[in-house]
Amino acid sequence: MVRLNRYTAGMLNRLRALFLAKAPTLPRDRRGNVSMMTLFVGMPMMVFLVLGVEYSNATAIRGQLQDSLDAAMLAVAIADVEGETEQTTFVKQYLQDNFSRPSLLEGVKLKITDIDSVLYGTATIKVGLFFPALLPQDALEIGVDSEVRAEANGLEAMLVLDVTGSMKGDKLTALQTATTNFVDAVFEGEGVKVGLTPFAQYVNIGKANRNWAGFSVPDDYETCKEQTNNITKTTCTGTKTYWTTCYNDGVPYSCKKTEKTGCKTVVTGTETKNVCTQYKFNGCVGSREPPLNVEDSDPDTKIPGLLNVSCNSSTLVRLTETKSTLTDAIKKFSASGSTYIPSGLMMGWHALTPREPLPDGTAYGVEPPPLRAIVLMTDGENTKSKTSKKADHNASSTSAANTVTEDLCKNIKADDIYLVTVAFEVSDDDTKDMLVDCATTPGDAFEADNPEELIDAFADIVGKLSKLRLSQ
Repeated sequence: MVRLNRYTAGMLNRLRALFLAKAPTLPRDRRGNVSMMTLFVGMPMMVFLVLGVEYSNATAIRGQLQDSLDAAMLAVAIADVEGETEQTTFVKQYLQDNFSRPSLLEGVKLKITDIDSVLYGTATIKVGLFFPALLPQDALEIGVDSEVRAEANGLEAMLVLDVTGSMKGDKLTALQTATTNFVDAVFEGEGVKVGLTPFAQYVNIGKANRNWAGFSVPDDYETCKEQTNNITKTTCTGTKTYWTTCYNDGVPYSCKKTEKTGCKTVVTGTETKNVCTQYKFNGCVGSREPPLNVEDSDPDTKIPGLLNVSCNSSTLVRLTETKSTLTDAIKKFSASGSTYIPSGLMMGWHALTPREPLPDGTAYGVEPPPLRAIVLMTDGENTKSKTSKKADHNASSTSAANTVTEDLCKNIKADDIYLVTVAFEVSDDDTKDMLVDCATTPGDAFEADNPEELIDAFADIVGKLSKLRLSQ
């Protein structure tokens, strides 16, 4: 409700007054009335210029206020605050903490109304003018409305799940229980579609899916060349097996190792043979070049498939209405590999929207729209990052990977996707802080310090997702 057009007449009058006040000092031209021509030609141009500047500024601020009020209304509903006075206080504080220009909120008028499980919110602010002398008042009034319904209007959710090596054992079992319970619970509602994006260093889309339209996977091939090698013979007298601590994905975990002992190798001759190397697609996909590695756009630039790269055998499951497809896939989860959170987040986002490369989400413009949500769970910090100028994730810059994670979270939330994070036995403070910032609100960032708390966290998330949908 940016109110601009009705001020045009007042602006014309003010411009005329300003002009007449300066008229005695204007140069005279005996050959024609230059002053009058200046007045009638220049004044309308100035009017439209001033109107354009004021309108552009007001429109930008209105968009920011709308986004902030939408997020605040969703936050107050999720927080289950009761009472219109308490709800108004909550929303006002949320706006102060999150609006990009909090100084404009001085004197903000808020009205929160709760009618039949529907929260209605209105926020009105006044914005100062760049050219107050030309308008009949010193500020423009800008108002926005938002509405949150506590009703089931459909849910489309992607579970983005860390299945790295440190998830072995009881942790993986807990994840399987938590996600199975999640699927069972949400499918009690109507209009539900859920997908799975297990990730480690890469996401595995499955060998059989190399021809999906949104991906670019080279053909398998092999190269051969003659090679002369020594012929060796190794003999060992025994073996030893022991437990040690592994750190493959930044989280210490126990692992068993077996080594041969008393080994001796001798060269017995040489041989020349044709040695062939096969290059095959194992289902692993990499990242596009920046900035597309943090965007769900430009479908003509396809997601690159990687040859001769091994990745976790847990495969992506696209959005589906079939519960058994999900529960069967969850049973097959395995734990291996290092951590690159952006690989899971990016593919989870791709799989949630109606855009390529995985256009399975409900089309935009459908009313009422479903609640689109991503649940991100990880148990450790980023230990891998994207290799510069390449599609693989073989670099090891935690800070670079964290920056990509943060950018992804911002862009996902800007795409009207509700983002929930779960830190499962995470000890790194920077990672925990990053997950809190990634979530839609701080209340959507969960910490689970043991398997039981992980299962409880996913149960709480079901309650959040099934309870609310931002409808305006």
